[in-house]
Amino acid sequence: MAKKKISLWMIASIILAILFICSIVYISAGKYRRAKDAEKNEIFQQGAQYGYQSAVAQLVQSAEDCNPVDVRFENKTFSLIDVSCKTSK
Repeated sequence: MAKKKISLWMIASIILAILFICSIVYISAGKYRRAKDAEKNEIFQQGAQYGYQSAVAQLVQSAEDCNPVDVRFENKTFSLIDVSCKTSK
């Protein structure tokens, strides 16, 4: 009788150990996935910021010639020109 109790105890311990290991792996995988998503999001944000800065820099460089710069936004077109060009003429 004692032998069966030990083997049942061993089986229960092994099952609990396996479940514990599986839960640790599951939680670790979730944290790893969230960390990777956060990293990708940060890279995306940096790229978007660089794009915005580049677009504004191109507008400024184009407007330095005192020529109007056409800008299109949501089916509307605007002509931009540097204000200092109007006052210096």
